[in-house]
Amino acid sequence: MYCKGCTFEKILAEIIGEDKLQDLDIDSVSYIVGIYTFTWGVLQIFSGLYSDIIGRNLLIVAGMLICSIFLPMCLLSLEFNWWLVCSFFLGVGMALLYPSISSAVNDNCEDSWRATGIGIYRFWRDTGYATGALGLGLVASVVNIEAGFIFVSISMIMSVLILILILRVK
Repeated sequence: MYCKGCTFEKILAEIIGEDKLQDLDIDSVSYIVGIYTFTWGVLQIFSGLYSDIIGRNLLIVAGMLICSIFLPMCLLSLEFNWWLVCSFFLGVGMALLYPSISSAVNDNCEDSWRATGIGIYRFWRDTGYATGALGLGLVASVVNIEAGFIFVSISMIMSVLILILILRVK
């Protein structure tokens, strides 16, 4: 959304609601996003190595569960410190999940088909990002932003349940 003369705070107040906005300026949001990104980036180095030792499935399921639990927990408060805590745990969940999924795809492909397998995985991953964003936007537009958080969390929980069922079959 581009608005001449609008500040980040005005746009954020429009999205969240003026009455709910409490000291979330651009610097605060930068710290929240930075904690998430830094936690994810640093810990995935270790979780990738750890998944080589204990296997991928446990880390994938744990990471998805952590993300699906802490995402709606963000809604419990709009206080800066609370969002930092939630952001940290979302980073932990993604650090467990993200490198382990790529490695699991790699582990289950024949050498001659590995590049194609990774390409197919990335196609479906990116398609999921796009359809998830559309679904989130639709839910947030029709209901409210909080329902969007819940929608994403429920989607992740459903994915975890499907993954657990698939892993039990194997």
